[in-house]
Amino acid sequence: SGDAVGIKFSSLLKLSQTKSKDNKTSVLDYIVSWFIGKGERDNLDLSKDIPNCSEASRILISDVEGSFISLDSSMKICKTEYSKLKSEQQTLEQPFTPGTIRLGHFI
Repeated sequence: SGDAVGIKFSSLLKLSQTKSKDNKTSVLDYIVSWFIGKGERDNLDLSKDIPNCSEASRILISDVEGSFISLDSSMKICKTEYSKLKSEQQTLEQPFTPGTIRLGHFI
């Protein structure tokens, strides 16, 4: 219906692989030509929309996965510690019952 405002990154590769009937022009070539023809070359500069793309392309997925695994492990440890502290706090907040502590034990 003409309401599209963008594409998914996974579709970019397909744009360069899908050819016209004469097998010379790709969909990506057509899109670039269209923007240039309309005087909208600036819209083709993705670096301003995705400024960290160049740096991100140098990061290995395996490193990112390792970081997430480490973060997940740390979060589990934090949750366990939080649960222990919360339980200890609830124990300390229990009301004092007379007769449970004899002052003679401290003198």
